[in-house]
Amino acid sequence: MQDLLDKVESTLREQPFPPSVNVETTSVCDLRCTMCGYPQMPRSKKHMKMELYRKVIDEVARERPDCQVWLNFYGEPLLTGYRLFYQVEYAKKAGCRDVRMNTNATHLDDETADFLIDAGLDLIVLSMD
Repeated sequence: MQDLLDKVESTLREQPFPPSVNVETTSVCDLRCTMCGYPQMPRSKKHMKMELYRKVIDEVARERPDCQVWLNFYGEPLLTGYRLFYQVEYAKKAGCRDVRMNTNATHLDDETADFLIDAGLDLIVLSMD
């Protein structure tokens, strides 16, 4: 029980850099799931510029390479096409040790899965309603 309490307490302590970072590589999505706020999102829907992406990833890799880097937020990362593979590969080569993504899987096929594995993706979460 004490181990569990110590673990919970450690998550409440101020840390110099977050243990997890969501990088919204795109704010575009192809679905309108009822449980998601995407359809009501008033901000523009577009892909992140690679220059900004590299700047964010370089900072994460420098400050906390063991940070969980999630390549999604409201958008569907697979809608960025081959750019996503380069983003995963860039994060891994920059030194990020834990690169993850969440997808609705509507654009996930064998070739895409192979590219993501080859690029170094550590975890993929499939979200389905």
